[in-house]
Amino acid sequence: MIQGQKQDLFQTNAERFRPNDPEAVGLGERSTQEPELSVHPSRISSPINRNIPPLRLNIMLLHLRVTLTVIQCVYKCTNLLSKLKKSLQNSKQAMRG
Repeated sequence: MIQGQKQDLFQTNAERFRPNDPEAVGLGERSTQEPELSVHPSRISSPINRNIPPLRLNIMLLHLRVTLTVIQCVYKCTNLLSKLKKSLQNSKQAMRG
């Protein structure tokens, strides 16, 4: 218990911010404490945010949006072309008959 109290006495602000720096720890000892995470708990619970950096995630989402827009445009153009083809066939049949 006394040893734990000594450790608390020698713990400084510098030690808390630089836990593995021997200069920051009292008496020149290396700290055995794990550094605390400065990440918000909501970011840890989400598997996407844990594995992919936010900027890269935004770029991927933007890429998906652009891809979806291109697919929608191609679909609309295909529909318009098929309608145009049908109307041309109908007009040809009307001219013949």
